[in-house]
Amino acid sequence: MSHIITAGCSFTNCGMSWPYHIENQNVYNVGTVGAGNGYISRAAIWQCEEILSRGVDIEDIFLIIMWSGIDRFEVLSSKNSPLHKDYISGDKDRWWFHHVAGVLPDLPAVEDVPHDKQQ
Repeated sequence: MSHIITAGCSFTNCGMSWPYHIENQNVYNVGTVGAGNGYISRAAIWQCEEILSRGVDIEDIFLIIMWSGIDRFEVLSSKNSPLHKDYISGDKDRWWFHHVAGVLPDLPAVEDVPHDKQQ
């Protein structure tokens, strides 16, 4: 049986994203919400090494990566950082968003459409 490693950001590990639709294989999803490409590459390498250390043949390992935006990067934040509360707040007016908030138009809310009503 193949061992498939999937890595990426929230498009790879959020709800029922694409790796959860791979069937009849051993799937190791190391995708993480908010991950930058540095983290994505390190997580994929770590998982490959972990599976190899268990004696799995390299020919049985497949790696699928969904890279994030080239401008995304991770920030190490600790409770001692003065910006830590901004990083974890979930507030739309976070430090990195305040300069674009006034530029974005007001968009209509997205309506949840039941599956049986979708076209």
